[in-house]
Amino acid sequence: MSIATISSKGQITLPSQHRRKLGIGPGSKVEVSVRGGELVVRPVLSLTELQGVFREQARRKGGDWEKVRTETERQVAMEVEDAGEA
Repeated sequence: MSIATISSKGQITLPSQHRRKLGIGPGSKVEVSVRGGELVVRPVLSLTELQGVFREQARRKGGDWEKVRTETERQVAMEVEDAGEA
């Protein structure tokens, strides 16, 4: 467990050991949600990173294709939304 401090602008610095574990670096996108009384932060994969997920899932028997499909649809929607804001 780590403790982080919220800045006056509402920003938080994620502890380095957690960023490394999740592969979060400069420019990475994260999804932030509230689950019960917890704030949940999880990495969002880019379409390029998802290629690796597909490749890995294809190698495994009985991969969770529904999860891969859902993540892909969510990521595509986010990238389309980001492109519209640019």
